[in-house]
Amino acid sequence: MRNRSSNVRAPHARSLRCPASGGGRRPPERRHFRQPDPLRSRRLAAPGILAVIALAVIFVARSPRSPDGVAAARFQAGLSVLERMREIADESPSGIEGTEDSDLTTTPGSRSAKALTTDPRWIVFFGDALASAGIRSGDRVALNMSGSFPALNLAALIAVDASGASAVSTVSYGASRFGANLPGYTWPEIHAELVRARILREGPALVFWGGADDRLDQPERPDGGPPRAVVRDRLALAARRAGLSFHASRGLADGIDARLRVYSKRAPPNFFVSIGGPESSLGSCGDAFGFSSGFFAPP
Repeated sequence: MRNRSSNVRAPHARSLRCPASGGGRRPPERRHFRQPDPLRSRRLAAPGILAVIALAVIFVARSPRSPDGVAAARFQAGLSVLERMREIADESPSGIEGTEDSDLTTTPGSRSAKALTTDPRWIVFFGDALASAGIRSGDRVALNMSGSFPALNLAALIAVDASGASAVSTVSYGASRFGANLPGYTWPEIHAELVRARILREGPALVFWGGADDRLDQPERPDGGPPRAVVRDRLALAARRAGLSFHASRGLADGIDARLRVYSKRAPPNFFVSIGGPESSLGSCGDAFGFSSGFFAPP
């Protein structure tokens, strides 16, 4: 099969030029993100990526159709797993929402945005994006997912499976407020449980800390809590005990390199999906926040 992505570069690479490198405008800074670094932006110009879905803001109006019965049933079964794991995590029933602040909280987040992600029509949204890019059986779809929107992660993986493509996913522990940000309720743990429950076919290829600098290096919690180094050690140990492949990033550039190696291990991916707006997808440059959510075709 011809590799349709061999001559395609990341569509947003030019838009991510930082003020420090002499180009691009600078949208408003967001909390917990470091000053722009031109090296980190340039590293995103990676071959083999056909398209990007960046979903930091949630809106489902463009997907009025409902998914087919099988996909919808898988999604509802997956939501039940999320709800059960969330309740066990701190014995507080609250649907799939995490807490506002925890040791794993990386950025601000909207409770209403999390609620919108439980709509099964997200499967249709992802399926339409895959179809518009010509993704078909035998293709490879790379996914980079934080814990910010666990239900969106679930919808995307179901849509990839329905397309006949193979999912190659890298996941991280970090999550925005009200995401999967509690011990026992993190996306790597959820993903593994969904595979055990046979709701998903493929587990994560590699697990990361995520968050600032791909090391959960955001400021310490104002209300206290363990030092970041202790949190990182606990998560790395938990991943290995769970039998998950874990990469202890030395920094954002190292984390990006590790992800690219995973995505291209057998063949370059035909499509790239980013959910949660992780730095490892969009970079730490302020210009990354100028992107709207949705499907980005190559230029």
